[in-house]
Amino acid sequence: INLREQTGRIMNSFFKYTLILSFTFFYSCTVPDNCYKANNSEMDDEEYEIISSGLEWFLRDYKDGNYLTEDENYDSTYSGNKRLKVLLVPDSTNIEAIHEGHIKYHQMFDSSDNYITRGVDKVNRKQYPVNGNKITTFETIILSGEDKHLSETMGFKDLYKKYPEGWGIVTFSRPVYDLKTKHAALYLRFSKNGKWAKIVYMWLTKDSGKWVPYDMLDLYVV
Repeated sequence: INLREQTGRIMNSFFKYTLILSFTFFYSCTVPDNCYKANNSEMDDEEYEIISSGLEWFLRDYKDGNYLTEDENYDSTYSGNKRLKVLLVPDSTNIEAIHEGHIKYHQMFDSSDNYITRGVDKVNRKQYPVNGNKITTFETIILSGEDKHLSETMGFKDLYKKYPEGWGIVTFSRPVYDLKTKHAALYLRFSKNGKWAKIVYMWLTKDSGKWVPYDMLDLYVV
């Protein structure tokens, strides 16, 4: 085989490989606004708007202090106040898998956003850092190191003694959104003392420049 033939074969193989990679990338990016996520470890401003609005709607029933746990009613060491002011937030996103039954239940209401719903699980197969300063609807304290360990190992009394202004611990997924359809979805989890937690999937639409929910499913309350 002469040099020209060898060069031709190499170029032909390179061209085929490039086509395969390009096809795989565009096929996997069913939500154009989220295609960058594969290579971007930080959430953008739009995602923080979705998270901020989602938290506002998710926790609005708790803001007036009427939803207290049994321990809080009898033990003030869990929190220095009875109204939601400051949230404790782990330093990275986290998620529990959504059951297929929940997806089908939501599809009965709206099946057009299925690619967004399933994208939440796909995008959140890894964790992403959280910047508490970008959450606009609540003041936050980001938990890392020993503080995060306390939040995960039933050390809640010590945690609330250290942060008496803290009202509860919230974790959430990285949102998935599509600006063309103005739809988004995310996972939210809220707990106070490790004995119970409220967990939801929320779907939002952008209306007059603000993200508002159009469906929410309770995964479970434990």
